[in-house]
Amino acid sequence: MTKTWLYPRTGMISGQGEAMANKYHMHVGQSGKAWFVADRENCADHIYCTAYADWDKTGKGFAGAHLPLILVDDTQFILKGGWHTNSDALYADTGVDVFDRYLTFGAVGLSRLVWSPENPEYDMGIDQVIYADEEPKMGSFNRIKDIAQQLANEIERKVYYSVKSNGGGSCGPVNPE
Repeated sequence: MTKTWLYPRTGMISGQGEAMANKYHMHVGQSGKAWFVADRENCADHIYCTAYADWDKTGKGFAGAHLPLILVDDTQFILKGGWHTNSDALYADTGVDVFDRYLTFGAVGLSRLVWSPENPEYDMGIDQVIYADEEPKMGSFNRIKDIAQQLANEIERKVYYSVKSNGGGSCGPVNPE
């Protein structure tokens, strides 16, 4: 295990391009909204929905852009100002469970590193590492934070986590419970 874990800086991705790069399973929720779940292993990273039950009404997601989404049956649905969303919202409206289908990459340690001019190629990092992924892993969105909580409880002290996913990254302290 490394003493320091650094996550390399990555380029910005196009949210619209990302949305249009997959094929989708479509579900209709109790709200009447249409939900789109990517046909890929980390499908929870790629969930979208219409803004309204009236699918022709344009919402404000993606600045009101109309995005052509290809469905698994090779038909096309035009998402009009729809939203990128998450597995909790999908489940609440449709009952479709993809909670453990996020791809995350992270580490837990005793201190957190922040960006500095000395390491401009890294976004975030962890020092005095006690857990680190060797590669991105499938699991819940909070997988790394859950590991941090378990470790904080075991060693009875504050730890820090850092995690990256398709939707961005986060880091912070976790206190023992």
